[in-house]
Amino acid sequence: MENAAEALKIGFGVLVFGMALTVLFHMSSIIRTTSDEIFMAIDETTLYDYTVDTTYISDGRRIVTFSQIIPTIYRYAQEDYGVTIIDKDENDNDEIVARFDLYTESQVKKCIWNVQDYDN
Repeated sequence: MENAAEALKIGFGVLVFGMALTVLFHMSSIIRTTSDEIFMAIDETTLYDYTVDTTYISDGRRIVTFSQIIPTIYRYAQEDYGVTIIDKDENDNDEIVARFDLYTESQVKKCIWNVQDYDN
């Protein structure tokens, strides 16, 4: 009979511990949601109106200076976008100088023949 009483005490303890754990996780979820809402309410950047400076856009392209080209080429692989460098002459003819894009580079790498493979 003593073992049954001890088993009931242990079972009750496990049940209370489980309920306390459930309440703890539920309360932490409520606290996280409340803190997210508070931080969103006091964040001033949600009130900003973002506009695009269209003075540098021409036919969907961004006209940049030489000092902006180097950091852009450095970041294209990390940020996963393509960069096409186009040279415009005085007659408004576009000449593609270079293309920096991970997809294009992987396709070109497949097409380049290795001279050692075809050497007789």
